[in-house]
Amino acid sequence: MKKRHLALAAAFMLLVLCLTGQSSVQAQDKVYHQESVDSDITILPNSDVRIVEARKFVFTSGSFHYAYIYVTRNKFDDIDQVEVWEGDRRYTPGQERDYTFTAEWDDDAFRITWYYPYTSDASRTFRIAYTVKGALRYYDGGDQLWWKAVDKDRTFPILSSQVTVHLPASFSPTELKTAAYGVTADTEILDGSTVRFTSGQLAPGQELEVRVQFPHGVVPGSPAAWQVKEDRLQTYNENYRDLVNLALLVLGLLLLIGGSVGVYLFWHSRGRDVPVGLVAEYLTEPPGGMPPAVAGTLVDEKADMKDIVATIVDLARRGFITIRETEQKTFLGLGRSTDFVFELSAPSEHQDSTAGLLPYEKYLLQRLFGRSSRRELSDLRNKFYTAIPKIQERLYKEVVKRDFFKGSPQKTRSKYIVLGVVGLILSAVGLVAGSVALSTYTSLAFCPFSSLAVLSVVFTIVASVMPRKTAKGAEQAAKIKAFKRYLQEIEDHTDLAIAKEIFDRYLPYAIALGVEKAWVRKFSAVGTPAPRWYMPYGYYGVRPSATPTSMGEGSGPAGSLPSLQEASDGMSTSLQSMSDGLFQMLNSASSTLSSSPSSSGGGGFSGGGGGGGGGGGGGGSGAG
Repeated sequence: MKKRHLALAAAFMLLVLCLTGQSSVQAQDKVYHQESVDSDITILPNSDVRIVEARKFVFTSGSFHYAYIYVTRNKFDDIDQVEVWEGDRRYTPGQERDYTFTAEWDDDAFRITWYYPYTSDASRTFRIAYTVKGALRYYDGGDQLWWKAVDKDRTFPILSSQVTVHLPASFSPTELKTAAYGVTADTEILDGSTVRFTSGQLAPGQELEVRVQFPHGVVPGSPAAWQVKEDRLQTYNENYRDLVNLALLVLGLLLLIGGSVGVYLFWHSRGRDVPVGLVAEYLTEPPGGMPPAVAGTLVDEKADMKDIVATIVDLARRGFITIRETEQKTFLGLGRSTDFVFELSAPSEHQDSTAGLLPYEKYLLQRLFGRSSRRELSDLRNKFYTAIPKIQERLYKEVVKRDFFKGSPQKTRSKYIVLGVVGLILSAVGLVAGSVALSTYTSLAFCPFSSLAVLSVVFTIVASVMPRKTAKGAEQAAKIKAFKRYLQEIEDHTDLAIAKEIFDRYLPYAIALGVEKAWVRKFSAVGTPAPRWYMPYGYYGVRPSATPTSMGEGSGPAGSLPSLQEASDGMSTSLQSMSDGLFQMLNSASSTLSSSPSSSGGGGFSGGGGGGGGGGGGGGSGAG
């Protein structure tokens, strides 16, 4: 019984598949072409033009029920008196019934659609007649008919075409002028009142446009509004277009060159720091005990992650924080991951742990620890980033408070970036709107707007160097640069073996000024004592106690922590392992504290007139 049910189900599925396959075959693309398109064009005594098109459709695949042509409103006024014939049968106005047609304007196209009985694997020949008003051109040297007799908007070939033009009177051949555009066509003056154009196959997208000129004054009428407009444009193109193009090109170049000079002069007068010259070849200490983050912000005019990490290290150096490196096994014990634990040092009795700290330092500590005294660095991932703008804001306030800048460098940058972006948007709008609006009169309307867009981009880039230091700020920045040279070339000025104590003192400055790698490497080579505040993984020595200080050296217990070499020996690891862990801490702090939740959704990844075209009509045709 079950087998019978299975057999019936299989038969049903087979039937469904057969029907689906049949439907698929029937739904295949329809294939057809037009064997011929023959147009009979008569210029009537009242200046109207009567057009009768004979189109032979050949349907080779699929079923067809209607066909259509449309004529784009192009250099004529109107179309009326539409008729559709098939042999002796005249189609009547109607909608989607056999042997009916519709004729109406659809925006700027006059569309004629006619319906016939469903037809497959056969041919049908139709005659479509209509009267065009206002299609003639009037000139003292001769009136003209231009007409696109074969449309170009189609996806099928036309195997042949013949266009016959009947003139309103009989003329001698020397009084007539003829031309064909689009495809090659043979032209023949049959008699004084008839001209014939004959072409071979027209591929999809090809058109046939005919032009006939006969003596002026034979038919009544005057130039239509479209002709007046076009003639004016033709006069403009012949006499002024090249001059306008040249003027716009020159204007664009002048804007680009002059604007670039203007941007430079603007920066020179508003953004360039007061020149102070070389204050010293090098300085052995930061000027005025300036904090590391302030020094970094002053030099590059940006409060960035280097300054924040430098502040954390400086707070640790001064006894407010200790940092311990930890390791733990990853999933299934296949590897190990490194983390760092920040611990807030306990203040002495009756002592304010944040006494003497600058506002950005206090806020940094608050956001690092909150209400806790211990925080794993990994716990700050995708959380601490919200504190960064406020820390930066306090750093900018600090450099303004010290009279290094008249206003916040970030606000200065933002102001000029906004101006540059606004200029870029306006340039883009002008580029699009101007090019479209002026396309009839020039092909180079984009030049001035393109130059303005380039200048806007340049101005946006220059905005990053627009913050201007005061005279005091410029002098202090020059001193910081001299101190940086000392950090970079310290072995040329100091015997590192006997100056190991400055390693920890100036490490935060090296971080803020971007020279920390060379700084650590040089001091590691001479056995410099390890920082008291940093506990590498595997070190279990006596943890130093420290009393936080405001800006000076952190004090601790009597005796000292083992040197980097001694510590590494005690852990049975290399000295390089110690420095690698320190570098990893610095890099991890920078990346982790600045990390933020991905904004991408869906679980995606995050990270990184003379030669044709002057005729009226034109349009398209087809069947379905």
